[in-house]
Amino acid sequence: MSRREETSKIRILRKKWRYTQEELARELNTRLLTTYGKSAVSKWESDSVKPPIEVLEELENLFGQREGYLLEAYGYLGEAVMTATRRKRSRASEFQVGILKMPLVRVIGGDGQTRYNYPGGIRTVFHNTRLVLPQDIHDHYHELLRARREESPGTVFEQRNMIRLDDYEIGLSDPDDRPYPLILHVSLTDYYDMMVTNRSLDTKVKGGRMSLRDVYAGDPLDFATSELSNPLAVNLALVTNKDMKIYVALRGKKVATNPGGYGPAVSGTANPAFDIDFQRNYNPFLTAQRESYEEITSPYRPALSEITFFGLARTLRYYFPFLFGEIRLSMTESDIASFTPQDNWDTRRLVSIPFTVEGVIDYIKQIYRYMKENDDDSPGTTVFSLYQSLIYQYPDQREKINDMLTSP
Repeated sequence: MSRREETSKIRILRKKWRYTQEELARELNTRLLTTYGKSAVSKWESDSVKPPIEVLEELENLFGQREGYLLEAYGYLGEAVMTATRRKRSRASEFQVGILKMPLVRVIGGDGQTRYNYPGGIRTVFHNTRLVLPQDIHDHYHELLRARREESPGTVFEQRNMIRLDDYEIGLSDPDDRPYPLILHVSLTDYYDMMVTNRSLDTKVKGGRMSLRDVYAGDPLDFATSELSNPLAVNLALVTNKDMKIYVALRGKKVATNPGGYGPAVSGTANPAFDIDFQRNYNPFLTAQRESYEEITSPYRPALSEITFFGLARTLRYYFPFLFGEIRLSMTESDIASFTPQDNWDTRRLVSIPFTVEGVIDYIKQIYRYMKENDDDSPGTTVFSLYQSLIYQYPDQREKINDMLTSP
């Protein structure tokens, strides 16, 4: 074996993940729709052939490495890296770290450093308009609505106005050129329109030949041309600073989304009746504050300064956009247990986890095993929420965290 093969980063990662060269080639072919063989991997590891950018990007994803790690190692800098990044974003693959593949895409933020705090971190532009449904959805409106109602008997199924995410922009006012502030363009939609668009994506239309997903899903990173309802939600972990605990929720049986399953500690959709500020503009920090008060912390209403958003993401099953982050309270587990939430049907139980690397990783793996054993991807946002809080709390241990997530 040559010295180059001994130090090849691809070979080191391949051995760590227990792939043979042939198995790695097969995995790449499945992911990239290519026809690489064992000899191609051998040539990359011996440096006789430089791996293509798309291969290195996919290997970063497969092996749980930070974006750009292999690209930099193999000399792809400047415009080549920017082009590769654009290509990767357009593919909008599932968010993956180690063995964890979560059915969502990270749209902006979530890098372990960028924080969107009150008041200037997130700005909104409210357009006082309402979604107009595409004609074929409008034609099947009552049929689709009836089907969704029948799928979830006993859950709350009530018409109400919601905030729609129309698009987003980013600024670059941060000294390190991080995407800050986050600017959201929002308008109005409602619960029924959400049910007949986002929640009906896998329903067949056009004589059973195509699903709504085939016709309307599009690129999950593209909000500007979307014809879906796209109600904006918040998903936040809860952290008690005094005893360093982090919380997730077991959801109530009456909620419409993922009843009885795992969920972030604080989650819910924006409500234009309650989440409007004094300037008559939508404020996502008010959504987080209200949801915390209603579901967990009543009679305590968290201060807006206790709420931090890390970024914007979107689920792939229903294309729901959500702001993710956490609420940090100077409290203990006993304080949280003493609260009497207003909507106790929303969350049947909170689960406290020691906010250590080992404690959170163990619980992430527990939830992920549940997802795999039950073929249930609905707890993906919960796993994502825990992982995000972990890398923001322990940024200097991110490599260790990712390494710990490379095995079941």
